[in-house]
Formats: sequence, C-alpha cells, structure tokens
Amino acid sequence: MIGRCTVLTLPDSKLPRVGTTIFTVMSRLAEECGAINLSQGFPDFDPPPRLLELVNEAMRSGRNQYAPMAGAPELLEAIAAKVHTIYDCEVDPASSVTVTSGATEALFAAIHAVVRSPPRGIVKNTPGEPGPWIMNRLGKPLIVIPR
Repeated sequence: MIGRCTVLTLPDSKLPRVGTTIFTVMSRLAEECGAINLSQGFPDFDPPPRLLELVNEAMRSGRNQYAPMAGAPELLEAIAAKVHTIYDCEVDPASSVTVTSGATEALFAAIHAVVRSPPRGIVKNTPGEPGPWIMNRLGKPLIVIPR
C-alpha cells in the first residue's frame, strides 16, 4: 500500500516472446516509404454512401448487438451456400462454418483445437506466418521448413 493506493503486480505475460509482428513492421515500412500497405485494411477513403445507408438501416432495425460467437446464422448459411456453389460440397452451416475476425484468429483457434500428441508442429519459415508463435504459445516444439 502506497498512500491510499494499492500497487498491483501484473502476472507474467502469456505471450512473452511474441515480439513485433509482421503487420507492425510492414505498416511502419509503408508509412516510411509513402507506400500503400496492401497487407492490411487501412482505407484512406470514405465508404460508399450506399454502404453507410445499409449499415444505418441494419442498426435501426435492431442489428446493433454482438453477433453470435460463431457468426450470424444468415452469414453462416451464405458461406455454406458459397462453398456448395464453388466446390460442390455440402457443409452444415451450424456445425461446419465459423466466422472469425481474421485469419490469425482462425489459425490460432484451429491449431489449439487439434494439436495434441505428438506435441510438435511443422511450420514454414515465412515472414508473418503466425504458426510459430501459436505453437510457442502452446509450448510445443517446432520443426521449421526453410523457405
């Protein structure tokens, strides 16, 4: 206790060796070079007026809460229909389709769901590849395939 304040000690990070991601590196490099960063979505323009109208309409009709964790049912059904159209493969939208906020989250969840025994992973040595840090987070040894 210092004065009337309690000083908290934070626990060690669960991700102590993540370091700077390729996204931070590429964003900084693009800014330094005056380039457009195509690896991430940093639009420098306003959205189309029709999109703003549709978003506003959806929010006013009650679509203004968090979506279900796996994704909105209509989106899951649309994805399943698209998979059927492209690959001629039937997938159950309720049990075989999940929407994530990005590819890294999807890979993290998929790897955590299936990596068990033997406790090691094979990853490509590719800049920006999230596999190595995901496996590191799991405490699994890696077999790295050179580029």
